[in-house]
Amino acid sequence: MKEIKNKELYKMIKQKLDALERLQKENNALEKQLEALNSKLEEAETFKSHFISNVTNEIVNPFSSVMGLAKTIVQMKGNQLKKAPSLAGLIYSEAAFLDFQLANIFAAAKIESGEIAIEASNVNIQELMESAVKKLQHEMDKKKLALHMEVEMKEGVEKLFYFKTDREKLQLILVNLLSNAIKASGEGKAIRMTARFETEKLMVELSDEGDGINEEDKEKIFDRFHRIDATINSLNPGNGLGLSVVKGLLDILEGTIAIDSEIGKGTTLTITLPETSNEEGVFDDDVFTDMDDETF
Repeated sequence: MKEIKNKELYKMIKQKLDALERLQKENNALEKQLEALNSKLEEAETFKSHFISNVTNEIVNPFSSVMGLAKTIVQMKGNQLKKAPSLAGLIYSEAAFLDFQLANIFAAAKIESGEIAIEASNVNIQELMESAVKKLQHEMDKKKLALHMEVEMKEGVEKLFYFKTDREKLQLILVNLLSNAIKASGEGKAIRMTARFETEKLMVELSDEGDGINEEDKEKIFDRFHRIDATINSLNPGNGLGLSVVKGLLDILEGTIAIDSEIGKGTTLTITLPETSNEEGVFDDDVFTDMDDETF
């Protein structure tokens, strides 16, 4: 009887030890999960911190430039006034860049809240592309970048390339893609923007000759607050919202974006967009012509 009791006791002890071992493994797994979560939270906090700093810089810097240039014009006298038109042009460029930054912030807020609707119109694609370029012409000039822009038409089609979509959202998408290419490009490089119409869909490709994107970062560049170089003093400044806004707007328009990149050889981003099927509020693109340079 004593031997049986010892066996039972041994069995009970073994069961307890096994249970403790399982609990220890579960505890270790939970600790690793908590460490990973804490790491992600710290990373997110760092991104947000840099995001706020970068947004502040990208709003304050152009605003300060506008104020300074305007003050210079006001103080001009006599022959100095000959320089006023060129300074006014710089004011416009800085204001357009500021407008772009604010448009991204407002769009991100609307996407986050879900309070964003499609407003369809028949859009002149070539004119829209030219408008997007105009908004960032000053940024391209500073880096002496060459831009090659083309709208590929179907053979036998002579009319202007119109496409039914949300003009404001597509314009912000194009400006963000162009801004991204400008930031990625070194001085004197070339950027290519090509639009074409295939199987009832609009495709726009934007290529740069930058450093390229590695496979790991391809999965992250559309995340809000993420930048490949997240440091505040990066050579390629930005608030990290651009491509996340592009992805959010494309989701609303039921479009997609693809990345083709090779380290050292540049990147091509291709958006594919179906025509908007919503018939409500569809109107001609011409009504936007006069207001295009002032607003998104």
